[in-house]
Amino acid sequence: MNSYSSVFARVAAHLVLASGLLFASASQAQLSVEEVISGGVLNPTDTSWHYYLDQMKRFPDRLGFICVNGYELDKTGDHVGGLAFLSECSQRGNAPSMVYLADMLEAGRGSDRGADPMAAARWLRRAAESGYTVAQFHLGVALLLGRGVEADIPEARRWLRRAAAQGDADALALIRADFDRRLAANARPVYD
Repeated sequence: MNSYSSVFARVAAHLVLASGLLFASASQAQLSVEEVISGGVLNPTDTSWHYYLDQMKRFPDRLGFICVNGYELDKTGDHVGGLAFLSECSQRGNAPSMVYLADMLEAGRGSDRGADPMAAARWLRRAAESGYTVAQFHLGVALLLGRGVEADIPEARRWLRRAAAQGDADALALIRADFDRRLAANARPVYD
């Protein structure tokens, strides 16, 4: 597992928790058992990823919640659908989607063109510039290792320090280790 997917797994866990809270607060809008048994429709709408693309247009304020489905598509084996869905989420500005899209692009999942580490680094930069801590860490690592970009140690240190200032434990571990490249190449430096 490369470093993008390990941190995105943390992000996804937070999003799943948030989605559970959202469903719990919207429980009154759910069909009751009686409605389902007496002629109600259990799943009245299309729940394919195309449905969620439409939901992005209708409910832009729910983008983060909707975009979790791109992660689910990839994890369940629909890499092409996951790449398309996360690309749309990323184009709309969802930073966690940009990080996971970078992971997919770096690995070449969902694309017949293979791995594209340069595109992965561009998405990481866009997410990092939006202030997303996870992306700042990963961009710093990409710059430190020359992954998809030319290695730039001073800029790598700047991004890692920005992530650390926001409390990113992996960035703090790299700083404490004096930006050790071997440690940076690990998926989760804080646990070493």
